[in-house]
Amino acid sequence: MTMPNSTARLIWSSLERLELRPRRLDGETIVFATRYQDGTEVALMIRSIVQTSLFRRSPAIAVVAASANQDWSMREVYLKTCISAPRNPDDLLFTAKLAIEIKSTAWAIAATGDMGDCLQFPGSPNPQVT
Repeated sequence: MTMPNSTARLIWSSLERLELRPRRLDGETIVFATRYQDGTEVALMIRSIVQTSLFRRSPAIAVVAASANQDWSMREVYLKTCISAPRNPDDLLFTAKLAIEIKSTAWAIAATGDMGDCLQFPGSPNPQVT
């Protein structure tokens, strides 16, 4: 599903507020990298998708964290989550949900991998107990 321009602009501005450097790959994918203490880079890809249930289809936004090549081809998917698509071009609830999904994805990868903290979002709301 091609991402509407209004959705792309909303996602782009949200990522810039989080001080991330997004890139648009094609009509449906926006990507950016997060770095971890050990030097690992994880690509986060935001795609426009259609969720299908028994009686309806609804637009959604997928947030996928994966290791990627230089040309942003996914090698290994770490985590995939979905949120509902924005309802209007100024959907503040969507921007809040997107920021929460991005940060929680980065923190989940940091907590479960041996990479250390995410440098873009240092510290976790639930620090690891050792």
